[in-house]
Amino acid sequence: MKNERFLPMLAPNQQVDLNNIKYPVLASYKLDGLRCIFYKGEMLSRSLKPIVNKQLREKMKPLADYSRENNLILDGEIYSHELTFQLITRYVMTKDFEDKKSIKKHGKIL
Repeated sequence: MKNERFLPMLAPNQQVDLNNIKYPVLASYKLDGLRCIFYKGEMLSRSLKPIVNKQLREKMKPLADYSRENNLILDGEIYSHELTFQLITRYVMTKDFEDKKSIKKHGKIL
C-alpha cells in the first residue's frame, strides 16, 4: 500500500527516563501478538503490508468496513493466550490457514 500521509505509531527505541514521567499515566500490558491496522477498509500489518489470510479477513470484515465508512484508523493486536507469536504470524500471513483456536481482538479507535 503506497501512502505518504499515514505511518503507524511506534514506541521509541531508546531508554525512557522514568524520572521525567508525569503521573498519573495510562498503561496496558504488552501483548505478544501481531499488529493489525484497519485503514480505509484495508487490513494491514505494522509495515502497512496487506494481511492476506482469507478466513481472518472475512471475520474482521466489519472492522474493515467500519474504518472505510467512518474514515477511521483502527489499531490493535491479533493475539491469543493459547498461541505463540510464531503461530499467530503464520496464521495471519498465510493466505489460506485456519486454526480452530481463538484469535482475540484487542484494539483502540484513534
